[in-house]
Amino acid sequence: RVEGKLDPKHNDRVDWWILQRYDPSSTILDVPKDARFRVDPPFVTEDGARLRVVATSDEPVEYSFEFRRSDKSGNLKVVIHESPNALDAKFPF
Repeated sequence: RVEGKLDPKHNDRVDWWILQRYDPSSTILDVPKDARFRVDPPFVTEDGARLRVVATSDEPVEYSFEFRRSDKSGNLKVVIHESPNALDAKFPF
């Protein structure tokens, strides 16, 4: 489970998360249907994957979403870290 807060009125519109051991073929991203945020598809590189969460309104929003396996036969091995990148850092991080 990933949780965070965004407050666009205070220039906090986007959060970046780092995914380690992410396998898009065996992992489902589960975002609530009534979410006031958007989770873009993971940007996969040889160093791992980056996930961007974006506020979809100008109001503060608390968000949460989950990763789960697409098959039930194994353990989920995705490790998630909040990206420490500065606000003005250049993509991809």
